Amino acid sequence: MRATDRLGVVRVLAIVAVLAAVPLSAVVGVARYDAARAQIPADNAGKVELAATVTSDPTTVTSSRSVGYHDYYAATVQWVRDGKQSAGRVEVPGSADPGDQVALWLDRDGRPTTAPLSPSSAAWQGTGLALAVLVELWIAIAALVGLTLWLRGAHPRSSALSRAAWRVRWLRSGTLGADSADSA
Repeated sequence: MRATDRLGVVRVLAIVAVLAAVPLSAVVGVARYDAARAQIPADNAGKVELAATVTSDPTTVTSSRSVGYHDYYAATVQWVRDGKQSAGRVEVPGSADPGDQVALWLDRDGRPTTAPLSPSSAAWQGTGLALAVLVELWIAIAALVGLTLWLRGAHPRSSALSRAAWRVRWLRSGTLGADSADSA
């Protein structure tokens, strides 16, 4: 098989892989959507909203996330649930002062948690994962094609110049007679 034929095969395989990545990422996104659609109502069912009293001044907290850093304000708050007083450090508005009332969400175990998610967030989770998988697959395919092309170009027998240099070395080695070298 000629080098140009192999290059054509690589291109065809790359196009097939790029096109196959679209339905594959869609399947992954739909699976995530279905899972989130079932999980969100179950998680939301155990959440309870209470009023909590801020007991300290808010301070800035920086946390790292997959898309960068997130700054928010946190303060110590106190709340009463089922006659039991508890305290914890939670996210509050930056303008909160000690003594202010803030909304606090608790999970089934009575620990502070996030507010309930809307059912539409399942669609965003599925779409986000599908796009992430699609982009990652396309990057991987591009990297493999690039590596293939680089290896093809880096191989000493792949270019006409390298073949010519090899022929000159072979002729100089004396393997062929002087008459043959002159005719080449």
